[in-house]
Amino acid sequence: MLSFFVPGEVVPQGRPRATRAGTGIRVYEPKRSREWKRRIELATAVAMEQAGIKEQILDQPVAFQVNAYFKRPQSHFNSKGELRPSAPKHHLGRKDTDNILKLVCDGVTPLIPHDQIVTTVSASKHWAVAGASGYGPGVHIRVVRSLQDLTD
Repeated sequence: MLSFFVPGEVVPQGRPRATRAGTGIRVYEPKRSREWKRRIELATAVAMEQAGIKEQILDQPVAFQVNAYFKRPQSHFNSKGELRPSAPKHHLGRKDTDNILKLVCDGVTPLIPHDQIVTTVSASKHWAVAGASGYGPGVHIRVVRSLQDLTD
C-alpha cells in the first residue's frame, strides 16, 4: 500500500521530561524525538501524495514494517576503508527497536491517525550499506492492509 524511506540519523522515542513551571510541573517530549517525528510526518504526507492516497486509514486493520538503518562507526573499518572481520554483523547499540517503532508509529499520523488499527508489526535494526546496493542511514517504513502483503 505505502512504502517509503526517511533518510537521516534514526532517533528513538525519548522518555518524557519534566520541569517546574510556576507552581506546577510541565511534561514535554525531548527535542530530538519531536524533530525526527516531524520528519516522518512530512515524509508520510509526501509518500501519500505520490501514491495518490488522499484519506487516512481509520477503520481497517493494517500491518506495519519498520527497518532502521544505522551508520557504522569508523572503528568498524580498517585503514583501507574495508570492514574489519571483527565488526559486529548486527546493530546491538543503545537505540532500542521498540522505541524506534513507537516514534515511527506516532509519526505516520497523516496516514494512520490512531495506531490502534495496527494489528501486525515487524521491526528490525541493520547497519546501513551505502550505495546502490542498500539503504544509507534512516528508516524504511512499509504500511500494508494485511499480513500477507507484508510477507510478499
